[in-house]
Amino acid sequence: MKDLVIDRKELRIHPAWLILACSILIQGGIIGLLVNPTGVLFTAVRMDRGFRAGDLSVYYTIRQIVMATTVSFTSRLFFEKNSRWVIGFLGLCGSASFVFMAGFHQLWQWYAAAVMAGIGISCCAVVIPIVLNNWFRSKRGLVVGISMSASGIVGACYSPFCSVVIERLGWRAAAVTTGVLSFAMVCLGCLFLVADPKMAGVEPYGADRTEEKKSSSSSRQKTGGSWMVYWIAVFALIGPNTYTQFNNQLPIFAQEAGYSLGTGAVLTSISMMGNIIGKLGLGILSDKLGIFRAVSMLVVLLGGSQAAFLLGADVLPVMQMGAFLYGSVYAMGTTAPSQVFLALYGEEKYRGKVRKTQMLNSFVLAFAGMLFPYIYDFTGSFTPVFILGIVISMFSLALMLLLEHIYRH
Repeated sequence: MKDLVIDRKELRIHPAWLILACSILIQGGIIGLLVNPTGVLFTAVRMDRGFRAGDLSVYYTIRQIVMATTVSFTSRLFFEKNSRWVIGFLGLCGSASFVFMAGFHQLWQWYAAAVMAGIGISCCAVVIPIVLNNWFRSKRGLVVGISMSASGIVGACYSPFCSVVIERLGWRAAAVTTGVLSFAMVCLGCLFLVADPKMAGVEPYGADRTEEKKSSSSSRQKTGGSWMVYWIAVFALIGPNTYTQFNNQLPIFAQEAGYSLGTGAVLTSISMMGNIIGKLGLGILSDKLGIFRAVSMLVVLLGGSQAAFLLGADVLPVMQMGAFLYGSVYAMGTTAPSQVFLALYGEEKYRGKVRKTQMLNSFVLAFAGMLFPYIYDFTGSFTPVFILGIVISMFSLALMLLLEHIYRH
């Protein structure tokens, strides 16, 4: 009978899993609602107000520039002050920027909203992976992938709903709905959020396992503080990640190919499904095969998606497959950076590398968000965008293979 006694401690769920749930809500509420479905909403705005695609897309540029200039400050504020209140305030800024759109008529008003949205979104891609790495010593790739995929799940579910609201009630009602739902999810996620397990007086999940500690120590000895290694990683990650900005152009691309706005919304949802699988897959594969090989596989998928768009625009199933493959690119700017730099620099140094990379990434995305629609405006086609995507994918793959070689030797 003694053998049948179960220690209650073994039945307790580690609080790290509650932190994961909070991270999922925050990621879904901020990125999933305020970023991913924007292309569907703005396509309706452009049609109603008569804006050029490139002019309205300046919104994305302003948003990214604001993100780049505030990410370091908001990230430090998150870890040094009350993390719950910081995320709550940022969520309020982002959601309010959408609610206010109900009264917008002039282009400059969207530009002003982009400033608020940029502040609200600024540090999400930095703090969420770091918080999860703080709370987990094992299964890191998996849990970061799960959390980051929340934005894809929410985006995939919400984009068709947003399209229905636009068709029945108008884009202004859809903007208000987006903002309110976003704030509700962020507030719910903030309830139990704690940035570091030390603040809760507990050990991280898997802290009793020594394998990862040995791996981190080994990686620090291999890479040291080499600036060359850092910049190889930056170019390998940021190049493909610029193509996350093309998601906002998917509805326009669908219309250019002769399909409806509803089809464009479906393509956006399919890309969000790819977003989910890409982030989960990268997390799982990084735990099994290593982060460098996992990212290399992701880059190949991006190149395949651009080839599908380039060659199969007149065949809907090919476009849908391209949208699915394309969605995996979102992992390049969310799941991948924290895990790549954690592998290269270890626990003590990687946070600063992630903050710096996300700041650079935001600046690059600011111009990419404006570049893609203007290419379409001036050439009348997205073909140059797809060719450029194939070239960038090949270049990034070469850099990632080089980075793996340096890491292992």
